[in-house]
Amino acid sequence: MLSPIVQHGLAALGAHRSAIVWGGLLAVVVLWVIRRTPCIGPYRLPRVLPWRLSRRPVVIWREGPFLGWSRGRLGQTRWAFGSREDSVAIVGPPRISGKTAGIVIPQAAMFDGALVTTSTKPDVLRHTVARRLALAREHGGDVYVYAPTADGPVEGFRPMRWSPLAGCEDPLVAAMRVDALVTVADVGRNVENADHWRAGAARILRAYFLAAAHHPSRPGDFSVVTRWLSLHEFREPLVILSGLPLDGAQDWAADLAGVDQRTNDRERSSFFAAAATALKVTAVPRVLRSCSATDIDPAEFIRTRSTLYIISPSEYQSGLAPLCSALVESIVHEAYRLHDAHGPRSALDLRRLATQVGRLLSGGDPLPQEAGPPRVLLQLDELTNIAPLPSLESIVSQGAGRGVPCCWTVQSLAQLRNRYGDHAAEAIWSASTCKLIFGGLADVSTLDQVSRLVGDHRVRTRTVSIDPEGYRRRTYGYEWRPRLAPSQLRELPRKWTVLLYHQRRPYALRAPIAARKRRLRDAVRPVAAAAPVAAMSQAATSPDARLRVVEFDDVPPAALPTDAEGAEVQR
Repeated sequence: MLSPIVQHGLAALGAHRSAIVWGGLLAVVVLWVIRRTPCIGPYRLPRVLPWRLSRRPVVIWREGPFLGWSRGRLGQTRWAFGSREDSVAIVGPPRISGKTAGIVIPQAAMFDGALVTTSTKPDVLRHTVARRLALAREHGGDVYVYAPTADGPVEGFRPMRWSPLAGCEDPLVAAMRVDALVTVADVGRNVENADHWRAGAARILRAYFLAAAHHPSRPGDFSVVTRWLSLHEFREPLVILSGLPLDGAQDWAADLAGVDQRTNDRERSSFFAAAATALKVTAVPRVLRSCSATDIDPAEFIRTRSTLYIISPSEYQSGLAPLCSALVESIVHEAYRLHDAHGPRSALDLRRLATQVGRLLSGGDPLPQEAGPPRVLLQLDELTNIAPLPSLESIVSQGAGRGVPCCWTVQSLAQLRNRYGDHAAEAIWSASTCKLIFGGLADVSTLDQVSRLVGDHRVRTRTVSIDPEGYRRRTYGYEWRPRLAPSQLRELPRKWTVLLYHQRRPYALRAPIAARKRRLRDAVRPVAAAAPVAAMSQAATSPDARLRVVEFDDVPPAALPTDAEGAEVQR
């Protein structure tokens, strides 16, 4: 028998059964609306990503690149991250799209490996240097700033030096370095027989680079190369090359002697003019001073998860592009070498697993986590202007599998086609597994191409007609229409982006300004620059002053950012 209280409760439920049912249905509808509203983006694109791409919105170090803000299946905030072997393409107009503030800065603040990032202004440096320096110091690394045109500190950091002769003691490195410089400088463009002039410039520079790297009194000083170019020097580099016990040194000496003795004056002068064009930016004294030595070791840079900020102002980009590209490619080649030396990443080591289980069962300490192959992320903002890498197609297609994922940014695909040509630009775009497209584009071919990639969807149509008898008839059917027309892509709201990921359907992601979001504010809060400058000026007078970076331990605590409670941000 049920107690009277229970019987009374059941009777009350029976009397209000209909109200309970209707209340339950109303709650279901409200929950469905609450879930659907934040999960649908512009033009009804879904914001709920597959579980492999969706992560909790927590600022921690991650293997994959940050892609934007998504939603969970219940409408909760989530972050989108690619896999460790994804390459990212970002296409959006300047200033209004928010590519840097919404994608590049959070990506730099959460990638767990070494980082090379390019920009026209020190925005990325200002917002991410605190976290990047903390990561580098955990592994014995550092933060580097490469700004060869700067006449003083950049955000409190002294720019590093890098000589194009770094590593050119090896003829293979010297040949690759010269090819990168000549290719990016686009020597002989719009000139008849441009390949001939480029080849002639490369013949001279290869021999010069190898000889200058082995100079008896000034090895690695790039002013030696510029002086030889100015004087059309042959004797001194030939003497150095003839005494080198290296494979290819004698061949390059003979090649240089052939330029001197087997070419007429006009052709030889054209070769030297083409070589000087590739290095024209070194005519600026402060740029040439930055090439006097090298303050960075690429292998150590990658192993210690350090960060390199390359800052190239708009007015110097065309001249600095060869130097910036050669520097990035030197790091890429070293990353390939380290990754290949480490060997493939084993999926399951049974012996190590058995040892780990035995230690745990016996109460011993577990084995330390096995380090994976070193990785470095290339963040190539303003790709075609700052660092148009000659080997970008190869890096995008297979670099991520060898420890070099890439995230490149352009203002439109027309920029990419103009720099690399139609076929190479199409190959780079197709090989990028994550494509992020912002609104505001005005390039018709880019809008049409993206619209076709987004695809079509089936739309129900209704046709109303009047038959001969005067009756109105309705006909229903289906037809395929573009899911996003080019005009709709152009009208995509600000801080929104369309994600095309592998073979999956298109998604809509948010890309708000990271510094204004509560979940990211502390991680990307800018560090005051005045205190680091003062600390650097004092440290520079000491005998062991470092040229690369101002140490944050020298900065007064008042200069460090604080959270809402006044506590110092984790460094």
